[in-house]
Amino acid sequence: MREALIILPNEDNHGRHIVAVHDRLQVALCNVFGGYTATQACGGWQSTDGARIEESVTCYMVAMEDSQANAAVLREIALDAGKEAKQEAMYVRYASGEVEIIPTK
Repeated sequence: MREALIILPNEDNHGRHIVAVHDRLQVALCNVFGGYTATQACGGWQSTDGARIEESVTCYMVAMEDSQANAAVLREIALDAGKEAKQEAMYVRYASGEVEIIPTK
């Protein structure tokens, strides 16, 4: 088994907590992969207008076999959470070690 990761902000783009999105993500990870470990972190990036953005995030780690099927399911779970949270993109690290920033639009 290998470790995979989804990063989800703790608030939407208007500063509102997105607890329900986290709850649904946690349920999905448990249902598909049997569980997760969550850690709190701070993420940052530079926006297209040059502003530096920082936000608190939760990193969800899951153990899984490195397969295309598992990667596809993880990607779909992350995409669903990102759309629900109204994010522009979602950060995912697959069990292979490959990283993808998935556009949600």
